[in-house]
Amino acid sequence: WNSNQPREVWLTGEAYFSVVHTQTNQRFQVHTSDDFNVEVLGTQFNVVSRASGTQVVLASGKVRLNMPNAGRTGKQVVMSPGDLIQFAEEPTAFLHKKVDPAMYTAWKNKQLILDHTSLRQIVSMLEDTYGLQVEVADTSLLSRQISGMLSTERTDLLINGLASVY
Repeated sequence: WNSNQPREVWLTGEAYFSVVHTQTNQRFQVHTSDDFNVEVLGTQFNVVSRASGTQVVLASGKVRLNMPNAGRTGKQVVMSPGDLIQFAEEPTAFLHKKVDPAMYTAWKNKQLILDHTSLRQIVSMLEDTYGLQVEVADTSLLSRQISGMLSTERTDLLINGLASVY
């Protein structure tokens, strides 16, 4: 990056960032759409940007979410460690809650941590993350929830393990 300009990344998918402060105070921004970006104020965080929506989980430090097209004047939200902000398709209305960041960053260690997670949510994650097409013959299973930790190192074992559980 040029030292007199902000460091900028455009993201589709999921990424974990550990951003170091520079001597020249360069800003670091992650853009997920024209209407939304994450401005880093020195931190570690996870961003998911998919067709189903955008999600930011702050592990440490501080970030500011900039939503310039939210309402007449735009909106900014400053996050604290453990905050999760989740948007549907438009970053105008969002869910804000406290979470354990380790659950959302376990993918870096090839793990999937589930905490009362429905099969519907798991199917969505498998389709978004691995590009799989998952069919559940018994749709009554979609609302069933499970908790635990699974390895994601081998997708075939992950699928077989989930099939055994359900």
